[in-house]
Amino acid sequence: MEERALEEQAVDGLSEEALSSVLQRMERAVRGMCPTWMADRRDDLVQVAVMRVMEISRKGEKSRNFNASYLWRAAHSAMIDEIRRMRRRNEVELEESSASDDPQWVSDRASPERRAESRYLASELQDCLRGLAGSRKQAVTLHLQGYSPAESAPLLGWATKKVYNLVHRGLQDLRDCLDGKGIRP
Repeated sequence: MEERALEEQAVDGLSEEALSSVLQRMERAVRGMCPTWMADRRDDLVQVAVMRVMEISRKGEKSRNFNASYLWRAAHSAMIDEIRRMRRRNEVELEESSASDDPQWVSDRASPERRAESRYLASELQDCLRGLAGSRKQAVTLHLQGYSPAESAPLLGWATKKVYNLVHRGLQDLRDCLDGKGIRP
């Protein structure tokens, strides 16, 4: 009950304690829903969501209930807006992660041997991706991130059939490269 009173106080006067409470709850909400591939943007998402709540407060909507459900929806909305913005700007990260970072598919509870093997495979895969022709690299990278050719086509500004062909040929080039390095499924 005391936490709820702090939230309502945050709306009315945005005291330091109330703002701190809203910020902590927003951080928990974003951390709980944010996909791993957006982990580097979590702090930004929290700030955007808190700014939205503060803007509503400044507009004088004191009757609005800023409970946990509302804060979660604000965080979710900020995350969806960021994903849409990234897609509009065709943001695709191709940079290598540092050697200490484990690939996304590796569990935190994986053995050290499994982690080392996964880092090695990720490094070799990135090396082969860098060797692909520019258009194939873009199409295959989006494919590996889960985009279908129909979703990738508008992002890249190409016809769906072209993206499909580039993905098909790019994946074959990727398999050939990995096979040449002795990596097989």
